[in-house]
Amino acid sequence: MVINNSGEIIKTEFLVEGRKQPLIEIRERTLRSQEQYMRHTSDEDFQNMPLESVITSLKEINEYHDGGNEDEMRARLKKFERTRHIKMWHDLSTVANHSHLVFMVSCLYDPAIHYTNEEYLKMTNIKEDVQARVESPEVYIVARSGSSDAEQLAYVDTRRECLEDMGSKLTTNSGTDVTDKMRFFHGDSPARELECGQQKGGNYYCSGCGAYAQQVYELDYCFRCRWMSLSDRQQLMLNGPYGRKNSLAKAYKPLQKLKKQELIAELNSRGIFEGETKSELEKLLQDEMHGVQRVPVLLYNTPTTSLESINCENYEILSFEPLHDIGKHIENVLTELPAHLPAEEAKDVEEVIKLSMEGKDTKRTFDYRRAIVILAQHSAKISSHRIRQLLTSLVEIQRLAYSSENERTPKSVLRLHNMTWYHGILCQEVFGFTLKEMTTRKLYGNYFHDITSHAGMQLRLISGRSTNVEEQERVFNTITNITKATSSFHPSHIIGNIFVRLQAEKQMAAFQSSCISKQEATVSKLASSLPPYGNTIIPQEIIEKHTRSWQAHLERVSDFLLTGKGSWWMEHENGDIEFYDGEQPPDNRSEGPSLHHFRSSNFKSEEKYLEECWEKCLRLGVTLPIKVLRIEDEHGNMNVVQHSSVNRLEM
Repeated sequence: MVINNSGEIIKTEFLVEGRKQPLIEIRERTLRSQEQYMRHTSDEDFQNMPLESVITSLKEINEYHDGGNEDEMRARLKKFERTRHIKMWHDLSTVANHSHLVFMVSCLYDPAIHYTNEEYLKMTNIKEDVQARVESPEVYIVARSGSSDAEQLAYVDTRRECLEDMGSKLTTNSGTDVTDKMRFFHGDSPARELECGQQKGGNYYCSGCGAYAQQVYELDYCFRCRWMSLSDRQQLMLNGPYGRKNSLAKAYKPLQKLKKQELIAELNSRGIFEGETKSELEKLLQDEMHGVQRVPVLLYNTPTTSLESINCENYEILSFEPLHDIGKHIENVLTELPAHLPAEEAKDVEEVIKLSMEGKDTKRTFDYRRAIVILAQHSAKISSHRIRQLLTSLVEIQRLAYSSENERTPKSVLRLHNMTWYHGILCQEVFGFTLKEMTTRKLYGNYFHDITSHAGMQLRLISGRSTNVEEQERVFNTITNITKATSSFHPSHIIGNIFVRLQAEKQMAAFQSSCISKQEATVSKLASSLPPYGNTIIPQEIIEKHTRSWQAHLERVSDFLLTGKGSWWMEHENGDIEFYDGEQPPDNRSEGPSLHHFRSSNFKSEEKYLEECWEKCLRLGVTLPIKVLRIEDEHGNMNVVQHSSVNRLEM
């Protein structure tokens, strides 16, 4: 359905075709292949497990909470050990001169249900990357589809059919029931925008927080933009009369092309009574919606139903995706950097970049990751300390963004928060806002925003490796090669041929070493030759110059501040702030905080948790690495106070 220039909803027809493996079949097949990596505690063993063992097991997966009774703890441990979580991916690419849409699904590695590498080695004497095996993707749907929303929305119903079946449990060979939950969607920006109902590009492109594109370099603004869940998006669209009416009529963009009186009615229903001209009214509605242009894609055909009805109550969109965000941001930095160096240094830097790319015409994210590490190795040729810090911070960010679940610790979470904030500030210090090789919008665009605003928060729940789409993106190369070598190029032959041969390719790949693992080993080996980065040290002049942004950053790491000065941070005599997040300090501290996980937490609950930690810091008078605080009172007014006067503040 589309809305024409007269505001009428008209029906359009088009033909699409595709093929899918039912999700239930993929779930059953992956369960069989993954059973060797899964824990198998029987009901009887759970019942007879000593309380101390239950507590120890919960502590090992950071799920122990004081105050729970014994039965509750056993039930929680049993639930965690018998619940798998699934992530979805889709993307478009051209195959045989026609656009094709591919969906893939994979299980998420979870140490509560899967063995660690060390445990598996001890049991079998086989060295295995368990996370890589568990998260190997499966082709779900292959379909002919254009890039228009209309064509891609045609596959909603067949996806819903599979999701409605996810309420049924599966049974392992040992007789244990396993529950599957659809947990995350990951993909590039257009795919994320489609999945959550966000507009594509424009001034509100973020699928996570709906930040205004012209302000993404204002980190204090972005950090305070609240996460929008899929339920929030559904409710926001249905809050107004025309949003609801046109959503029920299955309009692709329910709030597009509204007449002036309709705009007034829509805004008034949302408590907005400003605006005179139609353009002013449209701008007010755009700002109110923050880029939400329809209900989430899975609710498109039934916009008023709940996500629970299709077993997607925990479904979230991952806003940071390492392959595209890291690769494209490094490309932008390497393109702009030489123009901000003295002539001789610029010449040397350009030569290093050129040599590190090895003359390749097509450059991949791996090539850019490799290039930034090599340039950091040769950064002694650069006189500016800030630029050297810019490069090394980006090396650290890409390392953490590709780290495994085994490497995800409280220290690594703090490290990524610190590195992404500091890198965002260094970009402003080095490049400013008058760029020479690209527009400001491009450098400080969605890749910059995803890294600085969402990478740290995302690592709190899920490892970088689990969010990477490199293996999924490679499927298009495989599909293209299969089609060229074995297909007649007739549309009716392509999709079926792809399905059969992709299964054979996957079985063969199981006996071969992963290209991705080799690439990761190459980057890690290069990075290991760099001198240890050490603890993060934020200079006092940076803090004083960016005090608003600094406070917003501290609010995001407030759980690390709550443990007190000397635990995770210290202050130098010159006012510099040092965080204990380098190689030498321990990964965990007994005083906390504990590591959270997607099995029991989500992005909205993480935001609430950090707000409570910050309020507790202020209420208890915890020493904070900041001299001046901006605190909102009960009337919404912002008060500026000296930190010493915040002690024992009544919240």
